[in-house]
Amino acid sequence: MTSISAVSGSGSTTSANVASQITALRKQETVLTQKLNDVATSSADAKSKQTQSDSLNAQIQVIEVQIARLEQQQAADAAQKVDAATKAAETAKAAETAKAGASAGASATAQRSLDGAGNKIDLEA
Repeated sequence: MTSISAVSGSGSTTSANVASQITALRKQETVLTQKLNDVATSSADAKSKQTQSDSLNAQIQVIEVQIARLEQQQAADAAQKVDAATKAAETAKAAETAKAGASAGASATAQRSLDGAGNKIDLEA
């Protein structure tokens, strides 16, 4: 009988780790499905076939649930990355806007000059 590896649903895992876990589980599912097909075509008695089929089907269902949970985690991780990227873009845009505003203020200040007597003169007028 094939053992089923447990997949942790808590903690932060990297996208690559989650993808690798999904791949490993899909391979296990394929092996179990092949075994299920072998049982169906075996020469064992009907009761034995039924017992083995039930066991293999249960293991396949557990794996499918684990894959679904990992795919949900993967989707949640992707959503968090999108949120982080959106916030970073908004922050960069706000910084650029602030920089442009400061530059315009500096430009207005730079247009003032001192006359020979040390008085400020507005050159914009």
